[in-house]
Amino acid sequence: MASDVEVIGLGNVIADMARLRDKMMRRELLWAIRPGAKYIAKAIKQQAPVRTGTLRDSLTLKVGKGKDTDPFASIYTHFKKNYSRKGGKKTYPFYAKLVHDGTVTHEGPRPRKHRTGGAVGRQRIKPNEYIYRAFDESAGEAAEMVLSKIMDNL
Repeated sequence: MASDVEVIGLGNVIADMARLRDKMMRRELLWAIRPGAKYIAKAIKQQAPVRTGTLRDSLTLKVGKGKDTDPFASIYTHFKKNYSRKGGKKTYPFYAKLVHDGTVTHEGPRPRKHRTGGAVGRQRIKPNEYIYRAFDESAGEAAEMVLSKIMDNL
């Protein structure tokens, strides 16, 4: 008793399975990246200079995946409405890049006059590369954490 079976739409099913596999791989990679990213973010917070604590407290970790992108981890300064300092003024850590990269002195076309009569440019802030230092110190351990999560999942 021989019978022929014809499957219609098998190509569509295979394509759907491939898309599902890719989606699951991205989800698993996201799950594996998170511990390493948290470790690096914690190291950056520990290395951040503290004057009022606003810069350190504003450092935020975001781990995610876009619709068509690979999973990613991002550490950035985030404005929170409860930032305040003495005197009740709201403050935002816009100066994170200035602290990290420093500033340079520019005389400019119209330099300000100092009360002693001399032209004065802007004060120079020396770079404090706390992000680079923290990343260099913690990248190896974070990579091991990510790899161990991936190996445990296989």
